[in-house]
Amino acid sequence: LTFLSIRGCNKLTDASISDVAKHCPALTTLNLTGTASTYPGGWIGDKGIPAFQRYYAQLRAASVTSTKLKLVVMGKGEAGKTSLVRRLKELESPPGVAPAALPARADRTIGIEMTTLQGTFVVHDFGGQPEYYPWHKLFLTP
Repeated sequence: LTFLSIRGCNKLTDASISDVAKHCPALTTLNLTGTASTYPGGWIGDKGIPAFQRYYAQLRAASVTSTKLKLVVMGKGEAGKTSLVRRLKELESPPGVAPAALPARADRTIGIEMTTLQGTFVVHDFGGQPEYYPWHKLFLTP
């Protein structure tokens, strides 16, 4: 087997794609377009399978298991971002506890409020007033 196209197989992980390459020593071209692979370019041909295998070896060596989830909540002022975060926090409350009142207009978020839910889910609630907009771009990725 020298050519393999797994194009569009979006359920295949980096680990499974790496295993395929290990077990096909004659493989020279691999089409990864539309997969969940993090390998840049989507095609393996020019750089060859050895470069592909080095990439995944480095990925495994440098990998860190994340134990936290991060949610960044941003939007216009008074859109309900803080209310949403507070309702999520209430899901941790025992049954029968009355929900907290919605935030008052004067109780706006100043800067960023961070809340941890269930010990691993970190929520960053950004103030939505125009003076905070320059900070929003620091937390967005392309």
